[in-house]
Amino acid sequence: MFGMVPNVDGANTNFVVFSWPPACPAIDALIASFDGVPTDQAGEALARFMLAHVENTYFAVQWWNALTALQRTEVLRLSALMLPEDEKTILGRPRLVEWRLVKKQIRFAGA
Repeated sequence: MFGMVPNVDGANTNFVVFSWPPACPAIDALIASFDGVPTDQAGEALARFMLAHVENTYFAVQWWNALTALQRTEVLRLSALMLPEDEKTILGRPRLVEWRLVKKQIRFAGA
């Protein structure tokens, strides 16, 4: 399960939450891959994950309208992938978001 929720204190930050059963090697590998992404690329990697893998992704019309034609093409390319490629490889791709990772925390059940 994956979700993104806004911070209620108005700090213009959001929380991203992944939740999975304790014995799920595929999700463990996904989380490990995110953990390996450099901090300055984490926001971009997360946005690409959402566009390529999450069926119901919504975003502000202001964000879409501010994208260049090249960025819009990239968003459409990601959302149309049937078998998504490794989207950690973002070099040479148009940057889609200016998200900055503030804090990363991985907690396991019972921890």
